Amino acid sequence: MRKLILSLLALLSLQAHADGIETVGANIVILPSNYYSRADYTAQTYVINIGEQLWWGQEVPPYGTPPADNGGRQWYEPTYNLTNGDFTWSEQRAPFSSDDTYNGQESFVWTTDNVGADIYFRRSFTITDNLPETVYLACGHDDGQSEFYINGTLLLQTDTHWDAAEIMKLSDSQKALIKTDGTENILAVHVHNNFGGAYADCGLYGKQKDKNLPFGYAEPWTARLLFNSEGGYNGQWNN
Repeated sequence: MRKLILSLLALLSLQAHADGIETVGANIVILPSNYYSRADYTAQTYVINIGEQLWWGQEVPPYGTPPADNGGRQWYEPTYNLTNGDFTWSEQRAPFSSDDTYNGQESFVWTTDNVGADIYFRRSFTITDNLPETVYLACGHDDGQSEFYINGTLLLQTDTHWDAAEIMKLSDSQKALIKTDGTENILAVHVHNNFGGAYADCGLYGKQKDKNLPFGYAEPWTARLLFNSEGGYNGQWNN
């Protein structure tokens, strides 16, 4: 019986996956993403797309990066100047996809199927409250390498795998990069597309230590394990 109980506790501690959602209990929306919150947020964007057709399975390196500004600052730095006479970023609205619509929303189409391209975008946000105890980065990327920065510091760099629903728990030092005094934060993202469809997304979610809610849910839920006389159990969940 003791082994059974320990096994059940281990199962409950695992991060369950369902339909691409990792149920880590992060129901506090700090900065809504398109994938999890269906937010049609705006962002300053820069696209490099030369129209190169790629065959299935072909992978190519990124086509370039936005130029440094007149002060030598890079595209992911907070004080980067979006216009310097040689280039201009544009404000576009999520979702950022290769399809005309994504999740029933009109997309900003930065490439099409099997056309290699790169999208860079910057989201500006402010926070005036304390952050939750645990903070997660929602980092959707389809399908090539990608990078996610907070206030000029790299949080995550991915390889060529794709995951529209990926999330990452921030370390204490990464969480400390987010300013909570009402001044501007910049979440900067690059996603490269190889063959197939494309998608790029980002957001921030949090949870408190004493909460245990499925990711993306606003209402509390409970779980009970009802042991029977034969040593088995029946699970019951209330949403």
